[in-house]
Amino acid sequence: MPARTGLWQWDYGQRLRIEGLKLPTAVEIHFALTEQSGDAIPRVGITKDGVTEVVIPDSLLEHQAAGITYEIYAWIYWRIKLR
Repeated sequence: MPARTGLWQWDYGQRLRIEGLKLPTAVEIHFALTEQSGDAIPRVGITKDGVTEVVIPDSLLEHQAAGITYEIYAWIYWRIKLR
């Protein structure tokens, strides 16, 4: 899974940009601070010209563990129609 570095606490308004996948025009993306448990925050990503963009929830950039490196996880959900 590709990682993005360089975000900081309170770094509001950041976007996740996904390239190289053939995603639909609108796709559900869930964000969380834990990989396997806990609550996730759903957002809708918009795909245009093969690039999907979605705003990272600001609440995840307010993590109270300032000074400690932490990860933000994102999962993409979409339906594939089987023929």
